[in-house]
Amino acid sequence: MKWLLACLATFFAFGVSASADPTPTRIVHMHVDSSFTDRERLQIVQAVATWNRTLNGQVRLEIERDEPSVIVVKRVPGSLPGPVPYAAAWTDFVGGNLINVHDDVDSKLFVPVLLHELGHVLGAEHVEQTLMSPEVEPEYLCVDPTTGRHVAEHLRLNPSSLLTCKGF
Repeated sequence: MKWLLACLATFFAFGVSASADPTPTRIVHMHVDSSFTDRERLQIVQAVATWNRTLNGQVRLEIERDEPSVIVVKRVPGSLPGPVPYAAAWTDFVGGNLINVHDDVDSKLFVPVLLHELGHVLGAEHVEQTLMSPEVEPEYLCVDPTTGRHVAEHLRLNPSSLLTCKGF
C-alpha cells in the first residue's frame, strides 16, 4: 500500500505543468470506483496525469475519495459488449461525466482506453488515426494535437498552450 501511495504522489507531482496563462486553473473532480485493483488505479492515475500535463494548468483533473464528483469512473462487471459490440469502455456522452470500464479490458490497453474515454468526457469525438480513434491501440499513450485541439474547443481553452505529443 505504501508503494501505491508513493506512486500516486509521483504521478500527481509530475502530472501538471505550470501554465504561463494567468487564468486560474479549473479543477475537475473525479471519483474512481473502489472495485478497481491497485494496478488499475495506478493506470487510471497515469491517464489522469497524462491529461493534466496536456492541459498544462488550464484545467486539472483531481481524483477524490468521495462522490459527488464531476467525472465518475466505474467498473462494469461481465463481458463485453457495451453500447457497441467491441467497446472495452464507454462514456455516457461526449462532454458527459460517466466512464464505464468493463472488467475484462486487456491490461496493455487499460491506459490508452482511459486516455480515450477521458478525451470523450473532456469533449472530443472519434477521429481516425488519433487517440480518439474508435479502435484504441496500445501505443496511444499521449494526447495528439488533433485531440488536444478538440478538447480545447469544447472547454474554451487556449489550444496553443496545450502540451501534446507529435502524433502516432
